[in-house]
Amino acid sequence: MVKVRTTPASEPGAGTVPPTSSGGTPDLPAGTPPKPPAKPPTGTSPGTGTAEAPRSIRRLILLLGVLVILLTVVISTVVLPNWKASRALAQAKQLLERNDLQPALDQLQIADAARPDHAETLYLLSQTFRRLERIPASVEAREKARKLGWIPELIQMEDELQRLLERGPDDATMKRMLAYVEVDHPEKRVILDGLARSLSNAVYLNEASIVLTRWTTLFPDDWLAYRLRGELSESFGDLDKALEDYRKSAEVRPDRVESQIRLAVTLARRREDFALAKELLDAASKSDPTNAELLEGLARCAWNDGNSDQARAFLDRLQATHPDHVPGYLLRATIDLADNLPNESLKSLKLVQARLPNQRELLYLLSQTYDRLNQPTEAKRYADRVQEIESANREILTLIKQLSEKPADAPLRFRIGELGMKTGQLDQAVSWYQSALAADPNYKPAQEALAAYFQTHVLGGAAPQAGAMLGQPGTRPQPGPQPGMPSPTGPVPPATNPKPPLVGPPAPPRS
Repeated sequence: MVKVRTTPASEPGAGTVPPTSSGGTPDLPAGTPPKPPAKPPTGTSPGTGTAEAPRSIRRLILLLGVLVILLTVVISTVVLPNWKASRALAQAKQLLERNDLQPALDQLQIADAARPDHAETLYLLSQTFRRLERIPASVEAREKARKLGWIPELIQMEDELQRLLERGPDDATMKRMLAYVEVDHPEKRVILDGLARSLSNAVYLNEASIVLTRWTTLFPDDWLAYRLRGELSESFGDLDKALEDYRKSAEVRPDRVESQIRLAVTLARRREDFALAKELLDAASKSDPTNAELLEGLARCAWNDGNSDQARAFLDRLQATHPDHVPGYLLRATIDLADNLPNESLKSLKLVQARLPNQRELLYLLSQTYDRLNQPTEAKRYADRVQEIESANREILTLIKQLSEKPADAPLRFRIGELGMKTGQLDQAVSWYQSALAADPNYKPAQEALAAYFQTHVLGGAAPQAGAMLGQPGTRPQPGPQPGMPSPTGPVPPATNPKPPLVGPPAPPRS
């Protein structure tokens, strides 16, 4: 037996590594089994140790980053646009309920931009464009809504209302639309609006008045119905009735600045209650300081107060921002004439004459101006034209009274058209010729008169609305006050206040 000598710890050499073999493994006592190699830590590979843990964390962070990016994309491309579109659509519906058409259109366009293929948004866009008489845009939006499957009955109703607006009323469509109103159709307000605009544009003023009265009965707090009925009454020359409706429109919607302005300017033009007019205009100037009617009204109020210089300052602002606003030029001419500046007055009148050569107030002021300039021949020429128009208007009023008893009398309607042609009020004359043909489609004098008008004015390019004669869409003459040139327009001496303009024809009876 071989004895193994151990070295005590106190002896030299104690604690040293035992001798190794050539393989580098410590020599162990004979019979001692070798130790197995140490296992690597769990989750690591041999030779990597704990380096795998940071790699797993990096993978997790990368995955979370991808999820955040995907979530951001979904929110920005789906959730947020839908929320924005839904919010804008809801606001547009509220505005449409209040007949605030332009603000509603703005919101609908926001909704359409955020969510382009939404059928209800496109339908409401089509409806609002039509009510604003922007027909091509209305057609485009409606066709998109049709393709996306919007309610066919509502699409068809919009088609018919557009046809009425473009081509004028027809019995079958009018009866069907009025039946919808009577059965309390959810779109009855829109239907009444469409019927009123169609009848007014086609110069069926009596029927338009009936529809507007029905509108005010069903919706007594609708400012737009009163506003449209006031404009219709003004086109008849009934300024008392127009003023009454303008007051009501401003009363039910005191936040509608344009309603306040229209009331104030009408008061100023009629020289009634300048104090109220100025109060309304001063309030409105804070939110719409460049409005054409507002500046005209402020000029009238300043002139009424005896301040011609301030009135001219307002008119300078008006003509700088609205150079086509005819009443402003007529008012300036009136002020210059009152201040004994006939040459200055003539400058303004010549500008108006280039656009409205047969405007009654223009002719009166030209007569007075040439008289001040010591040109009696010219003064008499324009004075005679004023008398001619006044005589024609008196005859027209007589004929209109006869029409109330014989509304289908084509010769009566034709005669009113002839008087319109004689006095140079061509658009209204064409409308009366058309109404004669509506009463009797075979009435040859009206056919010949329209053909002659077409040959003389349409082919010659002298009549901007002549296409109405042929029933071309969107070209019917507009009744009453036109944008930028309402009538009557300005103060003249009390004994010679402007007579009502040549009014449009009441409609013939319908079968």
